[in-house]
Amino acid sequence: MENSESKKAKAGNITYNVMIDRANKDGTYNMYLRITQNRKHKKLKLDIRLPKQKNFNKNAEYGKWIISHPQAKVWNDLIDREISKAKEHQRTLRDTGVLTAKNIIDKLTGNDSDSFFQYAEKRAQYFFESGGYRNYKKYKTFIAKLRAFTKGQDLPFNEITAELVTNFELYLRKQKNTRHPEFTLHNNTVARQLIVFKAIMNDAVKSGKIAKSENPILDLAINIEKTNKQKLSVDEVEALNGLELPKNSTLRNYRNYFMFSFYCAGIRAGDLMLLKWCNITAEGRLEYQISKTMQKKSIKLLPYALDILKEYQTEKTNPHHFIFPLLSDSAPYAIANNDQERKTLPANIQKAMYDAINSRNVIINKGLKKLAQMARINKPLSFHISRHSFADIARKKGISIYDIKNMLAHSSTKITEAYLSEFDNESMDVSMERVFE
Repeated sequence: MENSESKKAKAGNITYNVMIDRANKDGTYNMYLRITQNRKHKKLKLDIRLPKQKNFNKNAEYGKWIISHPQAKVWNDLIDREISKAKEHQRTLRDTGVLTAKNIIDKLTGNDSDSFFQYAEKRAQYFFESGGYRNYKKYKTFIAKLRAFTKGQDLPFNEITAELVTNFELYLRKQKNTRHPEFTLHNNTVARQLIVFKAIMNDAVKSGKIAKSENPILDLAINIEKTNKQKLSVDEVEALNGLELPKNSTLRNYRNYFMFSFYCAGIRAGDLMLLKWCNITAEGRLEYQISKTMQKKSIKLLPYALDILKEYQTEKTNPHHFIFPLLSDSAPYAIANNDQERKTLPANIQKAMYDAINSRNVIINKGLKKLAQMARINKPLSFHISRHSFADIARKKGISIYDIKNMLAHSSTKITEAYLSEFDNESMDVSMERVFE
């Protein structure tokens, strides 16, 4: 049976119809309120089930949809009230500038929560379930900071003003830095929270949750400061590499991870931990996909890197086992052998994997600080410095910007130029000296 609809009740550019759908298995018919806007339809199931098709008169005048049934008047009054409520919501939504059929139904069903936190949590959950764990973590961190600012109180969208955003920023700037409690949060940490805030508000506009005019953060300028990228000199790399460390010792492992990254164009910690023996080709190349950018990399393994791999290769080496003893081969996420497979793992397993990566990274960085002391390197050595060091040494050796761009897997040479410009103090020092020769 085709859908049957009653005569329309018009209100502005919105029309309201009453309709029944195909018969249920027991022969009864559900009734719906159908709301149409610009030829787009949304329907709301009513708490009415007609015993027979003939009880519905699709050609009836307004308010006389149900006939030949003892409950006809009660049901017609119920439908009338639902349409009246829908029209009232329509007027309210029209005043806010976000009038859609979906929003009217959300109002009728009570699913129109104006809570910013509820909306933000849904966005975070979307990233969690779709494999975007990094974004999920960013959103959860932001939500926690904003909840602390509001002292646990809910935050309706209509209370988000330019003044509130400014006060939230000032609140963040007074918070202690967890790594260095003697300092407050770094400007870029504050900026990253505002970036997430802005992204959620912009998404709320796109989804019709709020009007564009209700977004006080729309034109907010957020400034990310250039940070001082630490890197090792050739002498410092050699000092680190020259430390006498027993084979299979924990500190030797930490150095191996750092140096393997350095020899492989600064592979990031997370990608290194996920490397499996199947990522090493018979031709002696490392092939993997960068999880941050999804770019595929193929790197020729130099003798230095191959020597490190030999320390972990045994007769029992399995192509599907992790190369480095950082993640468990028996963990649920270990069944995935590449980034595409990892993104199809259940969300809770992906979370467990990234939590394991983050905790191992913290441990490695603590070990690297010990190694820096042993090598008399007066720098806060961390895993990411291997990437900076590689880029700086490549620049000093005259490697082309194009090749460095590809080795670092940047999307453009402009990014590489900006990245390298932060290392170029020595060139400027030479120029300064020439001025006063």
